[in-house]
Amino acid sequence: MNQSPELDLQLMEAIKALMMLKAIDFHDMYTDPQHASPVFAWLMFSRKTSETPQQLFQNHINCIGDTSTAGPVEMTLLGHTLGLKVEVLRPHQIGRDTFISHYPDEGADAFPKIYLVSEDERQFNVVVP
Repeated sequence: MNQSPELDLQLMEAIKALMMLKAIDFHDMYTDPQHASPVFAWLMFSRKTSETPQQLFQNHINCIGDTSTAGPVEMTLLGHTLGLKVEVLRPHQIGRDTFISHYPDEGADAFPKIYLVSEDERQFNVVVP
């Protein structure tokens, strides 16, 4: 991404911290019956490995880039965190429903878009016009 791998690592860790803060906001909505929370928040906190923001961070967010990649729920959280609609093109999925995916797929029509290409679900490349 940048000429400094150390700066890249620091940026990724900062984004993970921001994702955690956004996850706490969604968890507050999810646990408060007076607030409507998006469907993806239900999915995020209904998993046995992420019933709380702490578990979500430990089991899903913290390991992104180290031992795992971001799944659909984490990509949606990333989109909400950055205020972006992430559109992922997967050439290896041509002809399938997952050829093009949007994160978040609802409620983000006003967000600016960023385009990524994924060849293998482990690495995402930013498309630069």
